[in-house]
Amino acid sequence: MTSNDRYRLGAALIAVAGIGVRIGYVLAQPDSDPWFSRPTMDGAIYVDWARSLLEGHGSPSGAYYQAPGYPWFLTGFFAVAGFGFSLLYIFQHGLVVASAWLLGEVSRKSAGEVAGWATMILGLGYQPLLFFASRPVGEALAIFLLSSAILALSGRSPRMVGLAGLLVGVAVLVRPNFLLIPLAWIVLGVFRKRTRSSAILAGCVMIVLLPVAIRNYVASGHFVPVSSNAGLTLYHGNGPGALGIFTPPDRFSGRVDLQRDESTRIAREQTGNQALDAVEADRWWAGQAVDARLRSIGETTVLLLRKITLTVASTEIGLDYHPGIDENRWRRAAPFSFALILGLAAAGWFPRKGGGEKCGNVLVAAAALAITPILFYVSSRYRLPLATVLLVPAGAGLSWIAHECRNGWRRCMVCLLLPVSLGIVSWQMPTAGLQEATLAGALANRAGAWQKLGRAGKAGKDISEALAMDGESSPIWFQQGSILEANDDLGGAVKAYRAAHELAPLNPDVAGNLAGVLIKTGRAGQAAELLGPVVAGSPWHRVCQVNRVVALAGSGDYQEAGVAAHEAAAAGIELPPALLAAIETGKME
Repeated sequence: MTSNDRYRLGAALIAVAGIGVRIGYVLAQPDSDPWFSRPTMDGAIYVDWARSLLEGHGSPSGAYYQAPGYPWFLTGFFAVAGFGFSLLYIFQHGLVVASAWLLGEVSRKSAGEVAGWATMILGLGYQPLLFFASRPVGEALAIFLLSSAILALSGRSPRMVGLAGLLVGVAVLVRPNFLLIPLAWIVLGVFRKRTRSSAILAGCVMIVLLPVAIRNYVASGHFVPVSSNAGLTLYHGNGPGALGIFTPPDRFSGRVDLQRDESTRIAREQTGNQALDAVEADRWWAGQAVDARLRSIGETTVLLLRKITLTVASTEIGLDYHPGIDENRWRRAAPFSFALILGLAAAGWFPRKGGGEKCGNVLVAAAALAITPILFYVSSRYRLPLATVLLVPAGAGLSWIAHECRNGWRRCMVCLLLPVSLGIVSWQMPTAGLQEATLAGALANRAGAWQKLGRAGKAGKDISEALAMDGESSPIWFQQGSILEANDDLGGAVKAYRAAHELAPLNPDVAGNLAGVLIKTGRAGQAAELLGPVVAGSPWHRVCQVNRVVALAGSGDYQEAGVAAHEAAAAGIELPPALLAAIETGKME
């Protein structure tokens, strides 16, 4: 058996084991994941977009607000395989296994067959990579395309460079922040005096992106290469009070499907320019983020250091989905942490015998991917591609350590010094407070999902754990109130909503729900009083407007209720005819 045959056999066995684990994970997922077939946040947007395309309704109007690549992929998949989430997730796990194989090939070329096997094993044993492949988000697809591009680029022939450009261009349509990768590769090529290769790469990337940019310009009148939400995303991580993780601004509902409209409306209010469109509004949010950072260089420096800390820390930070709440029993088959990958990657790049220094394209890709969480904000989803690319030097590092440790324990200790030290630093980064906050928020969101499925026991367990972790979170108290209200515990719901309202007194969702329960329990006057300032700040919020009119009428102040009804109508809120009739007759049933 030749060396190549031996490597391919080993890689095939690793891949088969990885597929087996992932099939088991998907089969066990419905019992631990209430979003299995009912996606949330970004996942819900992507699935709805694909359904719309299949039903002939087309894409959302204007420039793409979110990247179109993954919805297009879902459209094709659903057209062929139907709306089966089990098949979708298994297919995405197949893409992850294929990515591990491709990156293993890159490691093998630079550092030998042991490095290739190590890269595959480390990748298939990294829990976030397992977790996100079972969600309807584009990470598995983007990582597969990027891994294919990295392997193609290692061929260096003009044809393979062109293929790499096409592949990474499509990856950019799935994850727009990947655009930094071909830019970094082009600069590296020019630095190495490979101008022809850089030109081919740039041309092939443009072939993929240009049709989307033209479509966006026709739809909006603005140059938008892929999607138009970068400004608000920048604000999420850099606005006043930013913590280095996703930090939502005030007056946003938190619903992704309403985010473009809400950000545009608020930008218009703040600027006084009602002609702002969605792209211009997003650019206004970007300007606000930049202004916030320039106003206080000291705070900006602290924030930057915090983001760097979070990026290299082994802690996983949630966004729409949080790897930390994964209760699938098959997750134990993926025990490796980011600290391990980071430490081994350092070992792979530092020593000459590790072979990592030969992978310049991998190094600059990793650097480009590290910019995303540092520039915007840190989350496990945003860091996942970085962790995946680091698998190449990590495999080389593990191979080098294994080789050098054969020369005695002293040599082994020297080899382990760098990766172990960096791994310990990664583990010990001071991120506990932010980790608990995001974990608590994820548990609260899952509690709401369990409640909708009728799993009251699981919902109660999750929301109790969330409150124990973070009792100063308005969204968690709001979720508690929603669950109690759904269970007809109106007294408990009032207490929970009040706690949420005290923490966020101008949040319209909280105020609207609290007022609704107060009205149900005969306290219409209190409801009207608390809704006044909220409606003044958020006149567009239908629930608050309707409940304010109901509360005023219910408390017997029909004249004021009439005024409130006119204000609601002026804000574009259509009130129920029965409510308008009750105000006219002065008789509330």
